[in-house]
Amino acid sequence: MRENMDVFVYIMAQKKGSNWVAPCKVGVANFPTIRLEQIQTASPFKVGVFKTYRFPCRAIALEMEACFHSLQKEHCLYGEWFDLDPERAASLFYLYTAFTVDFKLSCSPEEKKLYLQMVAGEIA
Repeated sequence: MRENMDVFVYIMAQKKGSNWVAPCKVGVANFPTIRLEQIQTASPFKVGVFKTYRFPCRAIALEMEACFHSLQKEHCLYGEWFDLDPERAASLFYLYTAFTVDFKLSCSPEEKKLYLQMVAGEIA
């Protein structure tokens, strides 16, 4: 696996009708749809990819995933599964990413904004 290929932090959850419901799973994968197939095999309910966040390398994706897991450990059910509404998990994850980018990157506000838009999938 190449270290410099895009890597995703994903949020997966159960969809009931038109609503996404807890619990949700927050993990890292190069190909979230393939990971979904693996998870679906072991899940007692239908799971879908709620949201993905793209990162330029595995190290950053793993750091952001670990940040989320650490800060939300009180909601952890088991492993990467959290007793959180997926919309709430996505909002929290984005906030953690925005804070980390703001804190760690020494670039202009415009460059930080573009980076966050890329992570959120707003730009390719």
